[in-house]
Amino acid sequence: MTAEIIGVLFNKPQKFRSDIRGFTMIENLISVLLLGVTLCAGMMLYYNGDEIVALATHKKFVTETINSKMEDIRASGYDSIEDPGYVDVDYFTIGGLQVQQIMTVSNPPDGATDYKQIDIQASWTEAGSSSTRTITLTSLVAP
Repeated sequence: MTAEIIGVLFNKPQKFRSDIRGFTMIENLISVLLLGVTLCAGMMLYYNGDEIVALATHKKFVTETINSKMEDIRASGYDSIEDPGYVDVDYFTIGGLQVQQIMTVSNPPDGATDYKQIDIQASWTEAGSSSTRTITLTSLVAP
């Protein structure tokens, strides 16, 4: 032990023992590469997760708004609903999101005239996206 310390102090070359193991340069480079790939994947997951949460929040707000309008129409009674063929286009903003709302009154698909079909469609475009998102609610209202 003291001979090794003296060898280090006087800068004498030491013999390498075969039982001493360590990481090679290749192993270190591979571990750094794997760490980098893992961190990049984690950051992409974080950024994409943020966009998914924003989309889910927008869908929730738009759905609540058009559902509230549908409930108001149902509560107003059958006689206050416009005749089939009526179309109403409205625009509103929720949290900086511009939404187009189209309400259509029509006869139901089965051809009956004793009740009316009401469709409310809301469309918007997410920031940074070119695709239009659409939600449609349909209800049948009878007297």
